[in-house]
Amino acid sequence: LDAVTSGNGNITFAAMATGDATSTHNFTATVENKGNLTAVGNVDVSAVASSDDHFLEANAIVPATYKATVTQDGNIKADGDVNIQAISNSYERLADKTAQIDVNGKVEGAKVNIASTAVNYFVDSTMLTVKDAIVTGIGLGTGLQLDADYASLTNKAIVNINDGAVITATSAPTDGSKALNISAGAGATEALGSSSSWIRFRRAFGGKSANVPETSVTVLKSDNTANVNINGTLISQGKTNIKAAAESTVDTDASVGVDVDFTETSSLAMVAVNVINATNNATVTVGETANLNNVSNVQNLNGALTINADTKNTISGTSGTYGDTGSFLGTAVNVLNYDSAAKVNVNAPIMAPSVSINANNIVDKNTMTTANTMNDLKYGGFTSLFLKSDKFKSIVTGIFGDFKVEDADNLATQLKNYASAGISVGVANENFSANVDLGTKANITGADASHNIGDVTIGATSDIQDT
Repeated sequence: LDAVTSGNGNITFAAMATGDATSTHNFTATVENKGNLTAVGNVDVSAVASSDDHFLEANAIVPATYKATVTQDGNIKADGDVNIQAISNSYERLADKTAQIDVNGKVEGAKVNIASTAVNYFVDSTMLTVKDAIVTGIGLGTGLQLDADYASLTNKAIVNINDGAVITATSAPTDGSKALNISAGAGATEALGSSSSWIRFRRAFGGKSANVPETSVTVLKSDNTANVNINGTLISQGKTNIKAAAESTVDTDASVGVDVDFTETSSLAMVAVNVINATNNATVTVGETANLNNVSNVQNLNGALTINADTKNTISGTSGTYGDTGSFLGTAVNVLNYDSAAKVNVNAPIMAPSVSINANNIVDKNTMTTANTMNDLKYGGFTSLFLKSDKFKSIVTGIFGDFKVEDADNLATQLKNYASAGISVGVANENFSANVDLGTKANITGADASHNIGDVTIGATSDIQDT
């Protein structure tokens, strides 16, 4: 396919999948180029799989799969710029998302931009009350007043420059911009919560509440990943940027609060459970077959080279039982499992006028709050037995099992083990790391084609704030 001067000389090659689904939806946008794309202007290749923000507004309980993929097997050559993008944006609570680019052939342009982006934004401002699930999954006969909120996200942005691929940027911009940019960006924002109270459930279900006990459960599972893998040849007359960036914001709350005298009601116990299981990782790998050095003794990279793996983490988890009554028992359970890693792996020689390789892991907020302002003498024995009983386990398993939440039975077992009369339990298991790994073949040289020596900077930083 040739674009000549009879028009603007541009080629656009695109696929888009989006829609207004009310049931389980799977959207796939795929672009494959196995031929030749030649343009005197620009070449734009893109695959977009996305949802509308009305899903956020509607709090749709809909499992969603989004996959945007670009496979470049043929040849692309443009006198102008080449842009290759895979984009997956969504707003749902249950999403499995991938934006992936695989380059196996040749790409040449004045500037070359190859970028995959996967973003999910879900903020549950209404704090979903799952009344229907209580009725169908468990039944009101269990005597449970429950509010639950949950989200499960897998979010991946991937760029693979495979063995045999050749990427060439022919320009040397003087405005400071990059001639060659290869990036993967993954962003996940998940904010949700549940709140249970005697008044709330009386309004929700009508009539006088006679349920024992009251419980709020919030569960979040989030895996956010950005990967760039370089195993082919990169050639650039200007600056080159290779970057993987992953940003994760998780904010969850499970609260139970009362302002009534429990000696006048049949509610004997309140339980607040908040669980976060999350990962946030960014990795750049320069493999053994990558050529960032020279071709036929001609230096590949004639501008500054930067390689970055960046992660940013914002974490807030709250579990609390609150009230003024003295004839009450409350249990608050808060479980936080969070792993984040920024990694750069180099297993091939690199030469450029200057080389900067960095891994940065930033935690700008890391707050876990577990509060229990209640106590109980009269009903403590009953409540303790209930929390440790198989009924408590079956209730949690039933709710989240019906919603297909991963490992619901194991979760329920954990919660039952944590539960105890009149206490607050906080369990945090967190890992934040930043690493640059230089393999035995990673000879890093800062020098231009005239052998003028330049700078080489290598660093790894973990910055944990507000913890």
